[in-house]
Amino acid sequence: MKFLRKTTLLILIACFATAFTSLLAACDMPTGNSGSKPSSSADIHELTEVAEVAATCSSEGTKAYYRCSGCDKLFADANGEIEIDEPEKTEKIAHTEEDIPDKAPTCTEVGYTGGKRCSVCHEILVEPEELPMIAHTEEDIPGKAPTCTEVGYTGGKRCSVCHEILVEPEELPMIDHTREAIPDKEATCTQDGHTGGEWCSVCHEIFVEPTVTTAGGHKFVDGSCVHGCGYHYLTLVDATAEGLEKTDGVYIVKEGTNVTIKAAFDPECLFAGFERDGIAGSYSQTGDCYEYTFTMPASAVAYKAVYRNATDLTLKSTLVKNA
Repeated sequence: MKFLRKTTLLILIACFATAFTSLLAACDMPTGNSGSKPSSSADIHELTEVAEVAATCSSEGTKAYYRCSGCDKLFADANGEIEIDEPEKTEKIAHTEEDIPDKAPTCTEVGYTGGKRCSVCHEILVEPEELPMIAHTEEDIPGKAPTCTEVGYTGGKRCSVCHEILVEPEELPMIDHTREAIPDKEATCTQDGHTGGEWCSVCHEIFVEPTVTTAGGHKFVDGSCVHGCGYHYLTLVDATAEGLEKTDGVYIVKEGTNVTIKAAFDPECLFAGFERDGIAGSYSQTGDCYEYTFTMPASAVAYKAVYRNATDLTLKSTLVKNA
């Protein structure tokens, strides 16, 4: 049994060796002195075309060739007649030049002259040359005087282009406050006053609080305030005014103030005007009311809206005199 297995194995090995030798013999045809294969060699080699590789500006190319799948030999032609050791190469093509722009130097960065490079592979063809940084452009940093609330600074220098500090300003300490008495303020009818106290005349920081004097309020005699504040009574009859202070049913108005008084529109009567001292002032009609504007005099004054009867045109009221 062992002898049979051994014999079978030897037979298989012999068959494999015969087939391999035949395969080699089929591709290994004599080339003669010229190195050419016989015309029938294409029928023996299993040739596969390898496509041409185009050359670039950074690498060579190769022409198309053929490879035998059986013996791995290379051929220049499809007939397998011209055997080659390696594919025929094609030379690199020229670079496509483009300019490298120059860059002017500044006071913070170096510059460069222009150069050239390939726009395809970016190989530098003409190396740009470095240009050194230029000097700073000096300008003065203005000084700042110290005050009683802020420190000051001496002058310095900096670059007007990059703003680098070239000469550092030095800090100056705050100065003392300028102490003085707070001016007295007399109380008025409507505003408090004060006396005494001390503060800084520059920054107005208070060191000694003043004593407050309370506003005394108005005191009217014959319709005018006796404290000389310029306020007077304005009495209105059948009329109104907006935005004015009012006390005890009477308006209080400071002399020189522009005042607009209004009277309601009455379709059953004819409006005669706003009368003072027997004089009817000019007026205008705005929407559903009559208006009259005047400047408050330096005395009390009274106005009355006067209407007359549509039938007999007699006055419905007497004239109003100054209060």
